[in-house]
Amino acid sequence: MVKLVQDLWILSQAGKVLYQRVFNVKMHAQLFGALLSALTSFSKEISNTGLTNFQSSSYKFTILKKEPLDFVATSDVQDNVKKVKAGLNKISKIFFTKYEDILADWDNWDRNTDYFSDFEEDIKAYLKVR
Repeated sequence: MVKLVQDLWILSQAGKVLYQRVFNVKMHAQLFGALLSALTSFSKEISNTGLTNFQSSSYKFTILKKEPLDFVATSDVQDNVKKVKAGLNKISKIFFTKYEDILADWDNWDRNTDYFSDFEEDIKAYLKVR
């Protein structure tokens, strides 16, 4: 398996960062979440489909939407988006399985992100290391 996911954020669709594993992008997590939420809203207004990926000169950002969450990964600009999305899809399945109790009662969740702090142990096989 090729490890393509460098940085990873798991966000509520309102932009709250539930989990992050960041090496490359130097930005405050909640600021990034708010920015991504705004970009997604803007994208939906102009295209009806929303934002699925974007790119800087250094990184490609890939977004996988799985209600009620967004999974966002950075990868190298030359990496194949379909392969990155496949990795994100596997990560999302692991997340939904591990935290199904919290997600099943999403509306009553206390918004404590500490519950997700140990997630990296479950997804190491999909993460590129520095």
